[in-house]
Amino acid sequence: MATILRSTLIAFGVFLGLLAHAQSDTTTIHILRKGCDVALTVERIRALTPHEAVVTERDGNTATYQGAWLSDVLDLGCDTTTRLDKHGTLRAVVKATAADGFVAVVAMAEAVHDFSERPVMLAWSRNGQPMSERHGPLQLVVPGDRKPGRNVRQVKVLEVITP
Repeated sequence: MATILRSTLIAFGVFLGLLAHAQSDTTTIHILRKGCDVALTVERIRALTPHEAVVTERDGNTATYQGAWLSDVLDLGCDTTTRLDKHGTLRAVVKATAADGFVAVVAMAEAVHDFSERPVMLAWSRNGQPMSERHGPLQLVVPGDRKPGRNVRQVKVLEVITP
């Protein structure tokens, strides 16, 4: 009886793990820009070219994040960066909103690899592991910041604001 119960619990745990992974792949984020509102799945974002960023965390330890450059994600949704000239890129900002309402803003120039040596990324994994439920499925990572105050967990909306 105990063996059957243990097997059932293990099978249920595996099922929940697969369900959580499936839900994270189908979770959507919204890209907003004047005249554009696109919902993207995590699965579609993961199909972009992956990049890595090594970041020093609050505790002083380093972590390696894997994900797509923010500019690539924005272009996938609304071809945002391709529509901006150099001056537009320097004036635009991206407002990232988390599931809990936390908001951070990054300059578009920080997101574009032509302007930034360490561009902002939308990460789907940390140290080779998928983002935890608390942090993901997607987290905005700003590699050049000394403190991770603009690293937005559980990103739900990316809004491009141009003057």
